[in-house]
This record gives sequence, structure tokens and C-alpha cells, in this order.
Amino acid sequence: MKIIKYLALMTILLSCSKEEEAENVEPVVVFVSMTPTTVSELVNEIVIQFDYSDGDGNLGENDAGVTNLFVTDSRNNVVNSFRVQQLAPDNATISIAGSLSITITPLVITDGSSSETGTFSIYMNDRAGNKSNVITTTEFTVNK
Repeated sequence: MKIIKYLALMTILLSCSKEEEAENVEPVVVFVSMTPTTVSELVNEIVIQFDYSDGDGNLGENDAGVTNLFVTDSRNNVVNSFRVQQLAPDNATISIAGSLSITITPLVITDGSSSETGTFSIYMNDRAGNKSNVITTTEFTVNK
């Protein structure tokens, strides 16, 4: 009798963990790196690398007119948007994970000084409209 109760309890616990995994539909992003961290105004691009995961695989978009990756510059709160291509087939409900990198065009100093620092905040939306967590890069410096 104890064995039956134990097996029933284990079945319930295992089915709960599977339901929790299936509910993880929001994408997750993790900051990896940013290079370079010091740039000359209007000269150097910055490359930001981050990892992503999505429990239901609906991250990315094939429609070129849709943006789904957003980068905010802390110096002036300007948001730049990008499109990440669809990362899994339509109607697939598979867990996906990988790495992405984006290139930020050469920056300008926004406060009139000879040197300025800032960070970028990044998040993604999946095709269902679920928003990922927001990550913040390390600090960058723009010099004249």
C-alpha cells in the first residue's frame, strides 16, 4: 500500500514540473559580452552578445517589417529596434536556446562633453507578444 501511495505522489510531482516547464513561454535573455567598451565618437561600432532561450520556440519573426529586439541607450533613452529572424518552424512548440549578437552603429556624445558613459538595456518579444526579461550591458565610454 505504501508503494502505491509513493508512486502516486511521484507521478503527481513529476506532472507538476512538466506543467511548469510548459508554462515558461516568456523568452529569457542573458548578457554575455560587449566589445569594445571604449569607442571614439562616430568611429567605432559596438557588438553586444547575449544568450537566449524560449520554452515554446516562438522567438523571432520572418516578416521583415516586424521588430522584436529592443535596445535602449541609457544616456538619452533612445530605443533602437531590430528584427531577429524566426528561430523555429511555425507552430513548433519546442524549447530553443542559442546566442545572438547585435551591432550598434557608431555613437555620438549626447551631453556636449568630451567623454560620456552609458549602458544599453535589451529585451525581446516573441510572436505571441510575451516580453523577455530586460538585461543591462556593462558600461561603455564614448570619447571625442
